[in-house]
Formats: sequence, structure tokens, C-alpha cells
Amino acid sequence: MMLLLLVTITYQANCQYSSYLTRGHSTDDIYVIYDGGTYIYLLYLTSNGEVISKRSDDVLYSIDLTAEPVPGKIIGHNSGWFGESDDYGHHFYMLPPFPVNYIAIDGLYGGESPGNYAIQGFDASVLPFPMGVLYKTTDNFATYTLVADTLNELTHCEGGFIAGELYHIPVINGHASLCHSLDYGATSDTLAIDTAIINYNLGIKVKKLSHGATQGELYLVTIQEIAASKYKYIIFRSADYGVSWQMKYFFEDYSDKLSFTAGRGMCKFYIAIVTATPGSTYNTLTILYSEDCGESFTPHYHLLTPDVGISEKDPLPAVLSVSPNPASEIATITYELRKHGNVRLEIFSPEGRKVNVINQGSKARGKNSCQLICSKLLPGIYSIVLKTEKEVLAATRLVIIR
Repeated sequence: MMLLLLVTITYQANCQYSSYLTRGHSTDDIYVIYDGGTYIYLLYLTSNGEVISKRSDDVLYSIDLTAEPVPGKIIGHNSGWFGESDDYGHHFYMLPPFPVNYIAIDGLYGGESPGNYAIQGFDASVLPFPMGVLYKTTDNFATYTLVADTLNELTHCEGGFIAGELYHIPVINGHASLCHSLDYGATSDTLAIDTAIINYNLGIKVKKLSHGATQGELYLVTIQEIAASKYKYIIFRSADYGVSWQMKYFFEDYSDKLSFTAGRGMCKFYIAIVTATPGSTYNTLTILYSEDCGESFTPHYHLLTPDVGISEKDPLPAVLSVSPNPASEIATITYELRKHGNVRLEIFSPEGRKVNVINQGSKARGKNSCQLICSKLLPGIYSIVLKTEKEVLAATRLVIIR
């Protein structure tokens, strides 16, 4: 498998198309933002990259996109404001604006504990060199608190497994260190990274830092140009907060634009590659999926046509709703299918924990409904997800009150 994959990657030369890859909500889903130059796709993939659906071709929040463990909830930002989707990226709406209008937002990290984020920015009022700042929000962007200012540049940042956890990799005189914070970046512990792993003086640079499915699990991807437009990638894994690293995989490619992320499942890791397709005007998205911590990969291929994931084969329902909403005792869930299939409804708590499954069995095309007993659930905002064996069909929210 490893030899076959190396041949496949090396064959796909001149890959200069960009994509942004991030983990999804559960153990087998991911998001990809594909920048085709004249248009941008937001793509949602389930079954570890095998099943694809197009969410939007007008991504307003394409600088950073973070999926929370709450089904369907995505937070994105551009330089001045934040947006949220609660339907897997079909629609975004603006969150309360950042209260300091001269702060340019540069990074958004966290979300593993829903609503908790570290926000990296630059104070544009400090001239001629903007000052780095860190803010935090712990209430889903309702309020913001300054954590630190006069920061050195934060590079290769990554949120952690718990609220307030933040990693980043500063490089001084070509030598890299790993900084780890538990208070949204206000203070950090620092570990040197062996120069055999990262050494900017030798051209071995950081490509991606990504946290895994358990606290202290990290993945580090390095990149080195070994010939003209030919790059060597190495994937490392740490299970002890970066104290020690184990090399898991390496390969060569003719592009420096590959994207990487760890998944939410144990030892899951993904690579996204966009390449020209021989004999076609459309590019191909390749998702390489690993379930052994990056030691071997399985490929899934998707032709990026304008209707990728939204063809007649796409079984997304037209409607998923719940009434009354808010509810206290009993709520009726209604959904409409484009085609018959075996479906189920999964109910998730405000913390993203699955609390109920309603198996609907085989349902015909058209409208269907069922009842949800709310009296045993605590007050809060719950997510309702309609699924088949392999796909997420739709999601909505239900507010339970007493």
C-alpha cells in the first residue's frame, strides 16, 4: 500500500491548485475549501472522504473554518467578522462583530469545547508595524476578552483538545520550538524541537500542526524543497504533547499546496490533493485517509465539476424541521426525502454528545414525521441530524425549555 501511494502522489505532477482541509464533527467527516481561482467550493465529505456533497460555492469565511463537535456547526472568519453555520455549511449568518474595529483577525483556534476560541489578530492602530494581540471568547462570540498583546508573531497555531488549549511553533534563527498554553495563549510552556525534524536553515519547514483525538496527541507535517518544484513531506506523531516525535510516513510531490488534518477519530489522519485531470477541464480532489496514525493511506477520488455532490444522486432532503420549537414535552420532527432509503435521526446534546437515536427504517420519497419525547432531556439547544448508513442528509436545532 505504501509503495503504491508513493507512485500515485509522484505521478500527479504540477499540482498547483489550493485547498483547505479541516476536521468535521464526528469520527468520519471532513471539510474541504477548494479555491478554483474564479470560484470557491465548500465541500463536506463523510465516510472518511468517500462520499462528497457540495455545500456552497460562495464561501465568505474562507480564511479559517472550524467545525465543532456539535453536528453541523461551523465557525469561519474573514479579517473583520465571524460567521456561523448550523447546517453543515449550506448557509452562514453573521455573529456579533468584533468590538475593536482596528483589530484585523488573522486566526481562529479552538472549538473542541463548543463556543470557546482563541482569536489571533493585529492591532492596525500601531504604526508602522501592527502589534500582535490575542483575544478569547468563551460564550460563542457574544463577548471578547483581551488575553495578550505585544506578541511576537504566532505561527503554525493549532487549538487543543480542551477549552483554552493553544499550540504554536515559533522559529528563531532557523530553530523551532513548540509552545503549549492552557489559558488561551496568555502563558505558554516551550519545548525545543529536534533540528533533525525542523530546521529552517536546511530548508525543512513546518507545513501543518494538527491535534489528534486525545489530549496531548499531535501531528506535525514538515515540507522541504528537494529539487526545483519537488517537495518532500514527512508526517510525525506525538502522544506526549510534543516531548517526543515518531516519524509515521514520508512521500514526495511536485506541489507545495497539499492540505493536512487529523480527524476526530482515534489515529485518523487526512491529506487533500487537488490536481489537473487528464482529458478533462475539471480538477480532481484526492482524499488520502489513514486510520493507523498516518502509517498507510487509502485514496478516494472526486471530480470537481460544478455540480459535484449536488446531482440527482445526492439524496439530501429538501426539508428537516421540528415543531414546536422551543419544546418542553413532545416535539414533532418532519423531513422530506428526495428518494427512498433507510434513515435514522440522531439527537445531540449542547455539548455534542449523542443522547438519542430514532431509527426510522426504510422510508419512501416525500414527507415523513416522528415524535421526540423531550421531557427526559435537560434544557438547552440540541442538534437533530438526519442520516443514512453513510451520509448526513440534513440537520436542524431544537431548543428545549421547562
